[in-house]
Amino acid sequence: MKLYMISIKQRKHTLTKHNHSRNDPYFWMNKINHKDIKPIIKSCNKYTNDHLEDMTESQQQIYQ
Repeated sequence: MKLYMISIKQRKHTLTKHNHSRNDPYFWMNKINHKDIKPIIKSCNKYTNDHLEDMTESQQQIYQ
């Protein structure tokens, strides 16, 4: 079994709507063009592909 570690930084951000404030330390991830997003997405994709590797033959049969 492979070990996967994804480190996602928390950044201080407060959202305020209707006189209610809440902290959202991952709000910055909404910005798809942020320079730190691409490595996270690549890491998540690698994780998924590695875990679905045994399903390759089944996937090919389904999609034919």
